Amino acid sequence: MPSSGPASPELIFDTGALVTLAVDDDLWDLAKARFGGRARYTLTVRDELKRLRGNRDVARFAKKAFNDVAWLGEPVRQDSYEERQAILEFRDIIASGKLGHPNEHLGEASCLVYAMGTKCQMIAEDHHARALASDCSLVTASVHTLLHQWVRAKVISAADAVAFAYAINAVDRGPTLTATELMRGGDAMGRVGCP
Repeated sequence: MPSSGPASPELIFDTGALVTLAVDDDLWDLAKARFGGRARYTLTVRDELKRLRGNRDVARFAKKAFNDVAWLGEPVRQDSYEERQAILEFRDIIASGKLGHPNEHLGEASCLVYAMGTKCQMIAEDHHARALASDCSLVTASVHTLLHQWVRAKVISAADAVAFAYAINAVDRGPTLTATELMRGGDAMGRVGCP
């Protein structure tokens, strides 16, 4: 059970998803408008964003996300022994034994623990994290999946979604998808890799 947070948040964002959303100002603003007050992030994700501000590949996006997360409320603390142990166990599963940094994948793991306690949807870019969450009967999505859902719901046009996907791809944060692929959805949605 999560240590803090609203009674029933709808979504929890991991580090990679927040960094990817921060690639484009309009995409970031759209996520804020759609999910502000309905989504959370964990203290571990906040710490990862802080650390990534020094990573030359994603520093500017991590800084943007770190400096503009008020729409997600206070970060969720996970202080109990059980939560910390579950985070470490899930981190090891997600990493599949390949940790480039001792704190790598802790954000995804902390979001997974939180989602299990609240049954909220987990927004994550890492395929392994989404697969593990699905194995735990949780609903997951990547940023590309959100684009697909927004096109289907007529929140944005297919052309807008493709423009966002190109912006994401231009900084090596995900695949370039066509309007047809974004409309179809499926396994091509999402990013495997860092952070």
